[in-house]
Amino acid sequence: MAAYLSFFMTVVFLTSSVTKFSSSKTFHRTLIRLGIKSQYTRILVWFIPLVELIVAVLLVTPGGQRAGQIALLILLLLFAFVVGQAVFRKIDTDCNCFGDVLPEKLGISTLVRLIILLGAAIYLIVSEPVDLIHLPLDQLIHQAFASIGWFVAYILFMALARQFKMKKAS
Repeated sequence: MAAYLSFFMTVVFLTSSVTKFSSSKTFHRTLIRLGIKSQYTRILVWFIPLVELIVAVLLVTPGGQRAGQIALLILLLLFAFVVGQAVFRKIDTDCNCFGDVLPEKLGISTLVRLIILLGAAIYLIVSEPVDLIHLPLDQLIHQAFASIGWFVAYILFMALARQFKMKKAS
């Protein structure tokens, strides 16, 4: 289970990082709407996706997994704090968790997803370390593709839900 979660979190944070890099203007706008000063957003628009990328790599790197798990937990706690503040202050902005690939509003559903991811991060920290380098190749491939598959299914489900909402509204 820990190996699968490591791959899954890697897919999530790798995707999040790449999509934030590719849609930095909309991510910058979200940071501004969250009340972060412009001078800091210019740094954060590159720093946050870079940290996400580093965490994603560490989670599957032998010898770097524990550091990646702790960094993952800290990052998720920070995200949950920011989202919680935004929900409390009723800030109406896009989530930009996955850039323009998955447009959605920041809100309670974002907070729920973060809590689930926090649970996964805690599970990774308290579970026995997984020596990914010594897992059989077929198991590594299966877990990597299963992680990608579940994530793609989530993105497709959210896109279909968004389309359904749009049709229902019109």
